[in-house]
Amino acid sequence: MNATRTSTTFFTAQLAALLIMIVGWGWIAGNFAQPSEPLLADAITDLAHAVPAILLFILGWRYFGAALDGKRRGGSYVGIGVIAVLALVLLGLGGIVLSLVGITNANPNSVGIHNLDDAIPAVLTLGGSALWLVFAFLARRQRAAAVSMR
Repeated sequence: MNATRTSTTFFTAQLAALLIMIVGWGWIAGNFAQPSEPLLADAITDLAHAVPAILLFILGWRYFGAALDGKRRGGSYVGIGVIAVLALVLLGLGGIVLSLVGITNANPNSVGIHNLDDAIPAVLTLGGSALWLVFAFLARRQRAAAVSMR
């Protein structure tokens, strides 16, 4: 496979990963909205779950915009990677804890992963994050191989 085709594949895969992460975080933000909570508590919960989606949208816009213009895109690339790592760590560990909480509490409105509808956004976010990091690693490896061949 030639370098241009590989770069295009990596670019497309990273775009897909970013979109999957944004969808996952957005779904999480909507899924955990609790209108029965006091307004301030609900606003803080919604904001905490929506901030990663908003940041990913902004960073992704900057990253892919710069990439299409042929410019350097380091800061936004690193930012997306940091959010992906945090998602894997926090949602990975949190998913285990929230699954256990969901199993032990039969109330469907309580905290925890109770059913597939609760699990899908976390799985999307984790999958998108893992996909982003895998292709970031592969792209870095490809660039290193290209530099060593010069």
